[in-house]
Amino acid sequence: MRHGNLSNEIEAMIKEKVARLEKLLLGAPRIEVIVDRAHERYRCEMIVHATSRDALKIAHDEHEDLRATVDQVVDKMGRQLIKLRERRRDHHRGDGKRPGPGPAPADDEEPTYEQIVKDKSDDRRGK
Repeated sequence: MRHGNLSNEIEAMIKEKVARLEKLLLGAPRIEVIVDRAHERYRCEMIVHATSRDALKIAHDEHEDLRATVDQVVDKMGRQLIKLRERRRDHHRGDGKRPGPGPAPADDEEPTYEQIVKDKSDDRRGK
């Protein structure tokens, strides 16, 4: 906690939830959880420093109830980490989702490049 101490029960709850998030990451990530209380509201911020290839991830939330705030932050961070994992997995698999060169859409009005070249070569030959 930024300006005070958390109870052992709350610290254990936060550590348990953070341990679940660590399963979504490769390597040994460093996860910081910052809890602050201002004017009867709790603000929780989670910062994940993953491997050198992954970007820094940050999630934060503010609520009157500390448990609700921690739950929201863990959910937000979980969604970010799942999205990161899926992006990494899709990138390495090469599942063909990226646009690439392919056949042009069929359009009866315009001739294809091959047809134009063939027509020009036929014109030159006198056919």
